[in-house]
Amino acid sequence: QKNKKQISITILIFLIIILLAVAVFLIERKEKKTYFYFLQVNEFVNYKDATNLASEIQARQGAGYIYYDGTYHVLISYYSTKEEAESVLENVKSEYSNASVFDISASTFRENTNYTDEENKEIKNMILTNEGLIERTYTQVLSYDKNEISINILQTNTKNILDEYEKNFENFKNKLKNNKKYAIFLKKTTKIHENYKNLYEYTKNEFQPYQLKYELASIVNYHVSLLSCL
Repeated sequence: QKNKKQISITILIFLIIILLAVAVFLIERKEKKTYFYFLQVNEFVNYKDATNLASEIQARQGAGYIYYDGTYHVLISYYSTKEEAESVLENVKSEYSNASVFDISASTFRENTNYTDEENKEIKNMILTNEGLIERTYTQVLSYDKNEISINILQTNTKNILDEYEKNFENFKNKLKNNKKYAIFLKKTTKIHENYKNLYEYTKNEFQPYQLKYELASIVNYHVSLLSCL
């Protein structure tokens, strides 16, 4: 009887250890999210209504970007933190009563065992490059909106940021273009680069800040899509 009791206790302890190990594993695997924040002026089920409002926003130097997830969200500008978006929300609500903070989220990158350490390093570097482009361009737009820099300085600084991004992208593409495992990742990164080219054209020609805001919103959207595919 004593031996049976000892065996039962041993089995119970073993099961507890297994359950604790499973719990730790699940906690570590819990998806972390990266959030990108926008001010939304309204949302529609009808695309035409969304484009009419987006055009109005663009005419007033806002992004006028339409994000679709089953509903058409008209976004006026991008913010790097929720607090920054909320700080200007009340001002926007005075004119657009349905305005709200709208976030787009994506799972953060975790090392993929299908890739080597070197390949994971390249992915991480490109993700950081994309996010650096977003943050630095956003900072320039914000400085312009606060009248801290002129439109000419905004144009010059944006071009310098994008020239640096171009070099990083070409380096990344050359390393991965023949690797089939990276096909989807490279395709989505290329979409970000295409939006970058649009930004670059704006910096060369007659420059309008709303165009910069629009393409920045597009880049954020494609970056979220990129993170979601990993």
